[in-house]
Amino acid sequence: MSEPHRVIPVQVDVGLLSVVNLNPPPCDEAALVLTAQQDLQLLVTRLFALPPAGEEPGVVRLPSTVASAKNRRQGADSTGTTTDGYAPSLQLPRALPLPKPAARTRWQQFAAVKGIKKRKRSGKVYDEELQEWVGRHGGRSGKNVKEARDDWCVEVKDE
Repeated sequence: MSEPHRVIPVQVDVGLLSVVNLNPPPCDEAALVLTAQQDLQLLVTRLFALPPAGEEPGVVRLPSTVASAKNRRQGADSTGTTTDGYAPSLQLPRALPLPKPAARTRWQQFAAVKGIKKRKRSGKVYDEELQEWVGRHGGRSGKNVKEARDDWCVEVKDE
């Protein structure tokens, strides 16, 4: 099937599996269906013109966007399709504008001026006396473990 004559050439992007037809759409429904069918046929023809992925005829290398989406759904790719596909030739616009960088708080500004750096302290501390790692805070902290070890015998008061 030969390509139909159009005023504006159609853009076929194998990387995104899309066809962009900027020609004015026909008025009647039958012509619109015919145009859509021709555009789809053009995409399928370009797909099957790609080099084969393996020895089996009819297995083509999918574009990277389709193959990676398929791999995310099914896990490992065992069907012969590869993800080293074709880069998209069309640049799609973003749905939303880029987010603006967040304004720094007063503390962040002060810390930057004074050179204060945030550091993370671990939740465990090595206790030299017990020769083991104990919690810094809470019921299993070094202080509470030492008290429990020292108070192993508690006297019961008579009533």
